[in-house]
Amino acid sequence: MRRLVFAAVLALVITVSVAAREGRSQVVRLAEGQLLAWDGTPLANQTLLVEGAATPSQIWGWSLFEPEKFSRLVITDRNGYVQLVDMPAGTYTIKLVQPGAAKPVSVSSFLLARGYTRYDFSAKLDETPPQYRSRAVALGFDNPEVKLVNLSPRSSFETSNAFGAPVAVDLTYTILEIHKDYLLIRVDGHVGRAVFDDVRAAVPIKPGDLTPLNIISVPGLPKLYIAIIEKISPDKVVVAVGPKAGAS
Repeated sequence: MRRLVFAAVLALVITVSVAAREGRSQVVRLAEGQLLAWDGTPLANQTLLVEGAATPSQIWGWSLFEPEKFSRLVITDRNGYVQLVDMPAGTYTIKLVQPGAAKPVSVSSFLLARGYTRYDFSAKLDETPPQYRSRAVALGFDNPEVKLVNLSPRSSFETSNAFGAPVAVDLTYTILEIHKDYLLIRVDGHVGRAVFDDVRAAVPIKPGDLTPLNIISVPGLPKLYIAIIEKISPDKVVVAVGPKAGAS
């Protein structure tokens, strides 16, 4: 009997506590941000899927309910901004929904902590547009990594799977000099146990010219090539790195 009374009292206390919380005047909570394409331009007038799970309410350290699933479609404005009002605390992902695409493209993830009032989830889409990868393959690359690179001295980019290799790959490419017809780059990093330090190569600025990185040589792996795919602005180029198709 005492256990039943205690359970009833506990349930009443929890109910009153939750009701009191919900009865308080609520501060408007804002989760907002600007979403950018891989080249820094706003993702204007794009449909985004925001989904995740709300953090369950707790009393005395007890979770009262199972995490509540959350899913909402929103549209960015012409500057790539989007705002969500009174989202519950929880963990969420943002995905770009593109007509005709097989699946949404992941943009970012974020955590809204309990008690938040404003959160900025601004992010930049890392995925390369598929047309550049297709153009790299058409030039003769096999499964290349494609990067957007700032055309300025000391600008750098990284590749982690440029060989499609079954070993750890971590290479950093840094622009040292910019000439009329070529870039002088420095390559540092490792492929498996092979370490490369201050390896230099001249890369033609003319789009489409594949340059072998002869000194980045690892037994059992194909030769690595680099090429500029397109100069999309005076200070930005699209670069592809990878082996040639059919190379061994």
